[in-house]
Amino acid sequence: QTQTSNNINKVTSQHPEAIIKRQKQQQGGNNNTNSKRRNHNFAQRAEYLSEGTDEQFGFNDNLDQLTLTTIPKTQGDTTIDDRAANNIQFHQLHSQRVSKLDEKTTADDVVKAIKRAQNLHDEHDVVEIAHFLLEEVDQSFAYGYRGSLLSRLAVASLHLQNYDIAKRCIIERRISHRSSMLPLESAAIVRGLLRCHHTMEAWEVLEDELSLPLEGSVQWENYNEENNKRNKNEMNDDELHLEDESIRRRLEARDKLVHRARSISSIASRHFYEMEPTEGINAVGKLKEMGGIVHQAGLTAEDVGIPWDRLVKGAALCESKRRDGAWDNIDESGDATAETPSSWPCNIVYTVLDAMIAFPSENKDVTFEALCNALVRRTVFV
Repeated sequence: QTQTSNNINKVTSQHPEAIIKRQKQQQGGNNNTNSKRRNHNFAQRAEYLSEGTDEQFGFNDNLDQLTLTTIPKTQGDTTIDDRAANNIQFHQLHSQRVSKLDEKTTADDVVKAIKRAQNLHDEHDVVEIAHFLLEEVDQSFAYGYRGSLLSRLAVASLHLQNYDIAKRCIIERRISHRSSMLPLESAAIVRGLLRCHHTMEAWEVLEDELSLPLEGSVQWENYNEENNKRNKNEMNDDELHLEDESIRRRLEARDKLVHRARSISSIASRHFYEMEPTEGINAVGKLKEMGGIVHQAGLTAEDVGIPWDRLVKGAALCESKRRDGAWDNIDESGDATAETPSSWPCNIVYTVLDAMIAFPSENKDVTFEALCNALVRRTVFV
């Protein structure tokens, strides 16, 4: 009897009771699966995430004004206070964790809503969050972190190809929160603009928010010595010391230099891989101009972190297309935006090599391998 029960419980058993048992389990599993499984309709999902973004929640076409069009509210002309008192949802979101935005909303709630909207490409929620941050709250919202929230919203809007919202966030952040702008946020906005092919706007943000420090504004001499002295003799008297202030300015300037260099390298590599050598060469020239101040700031190759191998490969790709005659029949005088092969060096990779020499040396095998492969192909072996 024990052997019979074991045969019934075996998965591969051909005992009649075992076969009936497996059939019942399979039918029960299918029924449970069908009852609990969600019915995904991706067409309806896309319509749900973008509902109301074209008509009801559209923005004004006049980009010179920061005032946005008023979104449709619920019935009645009640004020914000009346809605909060009546528990009426003010800005409805699709998110389950942050279902609405009202006067009780915190900065953490806004960050969660922005991340979800960016990951799910929820255009409706992005527009609602934009109305909340740009219309409903003032500069003191989130204890001064409103500028960071606007930068996150700008990046999320660019991720969804919504340049209108991103432009308003950038302008409002530049006007009201310039003193609290972080280089990391500015670099993220530059990369987002590049992904949307707004190259001119990316350069404007770069030169405005990641500009080089003015000559004489930062003293780079004896930076390491003063930094070591500060670490040994920590001051705990809660007073503002000139030594600490100078070090703080140097750290901020170094951080801005790092993100400026990385942003310019992103611009250059994108132009090279999109077969726009002239713009890529100009960007690499901007990168080369930073070499002197990078050395003065005491930055190393690891601190800057420029992907030289990617720049070399992109320049080599343009050089390969050039040798194949891709730009032989271009009329340079006809269009101002056309490529100008006459101004290029004999090898486009030379521009990247000059910038590498201006910066702190980076001894990586990957970079030198890409550089050797790009330059050796110009040699004719007999």
